[in-house]
Amino acid sequence: MKVKITKSENVKKFSNIFKNIGHLQELFKINFTEDGLTGQAMDSAHVCLFELCMKKDWFCEYEVDEPVSIGVASVLFCKMIECLNEGQEIILHMDENSDRLSMDLVGEKGLNKYFEVPLIDIDLEEVEVPDTEYQADIELKSDIFQELVDQFELFNDALNIKCDDEHIDMTSNGEQGKMSIKIDADDIIEYAIEEDLKISLTFSLPYLHKMCMFKKLATSVSLHLSNETPMKLQYKLGDNDEKDENYLRFFLASKVEDE
Repeated sequence: MKVKITKSENVKKFSNIFKNIGHLQELFKINFTEDGLTGQAMDSAHVCLFELCMKKDWFCEYEVDEPVSIGVASVLFCKMIECLNEGQEIILHMDENSDRLSMDLVGEKGLNKYFEVPLIDIDLEEVEVPDTEYQADIELKSDIFQELVDQFELFNDALNIKCDDEHIDMTSNGEQGKMSIKIDADDIIEYAIEEDLKISLTFSLPYLHKMCMFKKLATSVSLHLSNETPMKLQYKLGDNDEKDENYLRFFLASKVEDE
């Protein structure tokens, strides 16, 4: 198995993902198939599911003859990525039946670096996420959403989101005070909601804060909401990825309102 990432933007995105995944889960599982790379991790409280998909054309070089699933410690992967210099490319490779994953950081700038990390047996049953039609779809700039989450977190650890035909209301209300905003449809990139529907959901701000650590992956972030299902928050990983084939997404369960 050998995969190579040389495009500068994709190197940065890959680096951002694996620098920050450790904030969600200590161990994660990566699958290399003939179609591309997928990854999944669930936090220990089973509140948030992380899901990654990169099709083989997202890579400069992708050689996988047989499907391979590996478990890796987030902290070790992060240590390797931290050694990446600007202008270097990332190569992941592994010999058949090997118990170690190799990563090469090579390029014209800086010294070439070669790493090996042990693989870990992870007893993780992957969650099949069904395709869902959400009742409300919101797309806004990722840096604006990250800034709002940081500000809301100053007042409470929970964010209530209300949606109707006209507005999106977000509120954080705690002992330290209250912050609320009203967003008109004209103030965001895209907004769609089922006619005459009202949505009211509350989510953990610490989890949203961790999701916003990935804001550099894309200029915009999509939130998909329904009253009866977890929220889906998604970053597109392709430049013009209309089919959503390459993505990093999270599924976050809502909090019980009276908690």
